[in-house]
Amino acid sequence: MRRGLVLVAVALATIVLAYAAMAELWLSDGVSPFDGVFVRGLAAAALGVLAMAAADRLIDGPARLAALLPIWSVTTWMTLRHGLTL
Repeated sequence: MRRGLVLVAVALATIVLAYAAMAELWLSDGVSPFDGVFVRGLAAAALGVLAMAAADRLIDGPARLAALLPIWSVTTWMTLRHGLTL
């Protein structure tokens, strides 16, 4: 059960990060929150969450952290890269 809670916490943090960046751009620059850029950022976050879920289910023990950390890092970068492109 604890494994699932950690995965959900990381997944939610990844998605919240995308929404926070989107909200900041909407408030500061007037960028529409539901344009193609937002959809690409949300899609990148969702794909990362799926990859983290797959790694969580397939890998046990300390190797799980070694697998989840790079996936989380790439997911964060891709979400920001695609979500913040104007």
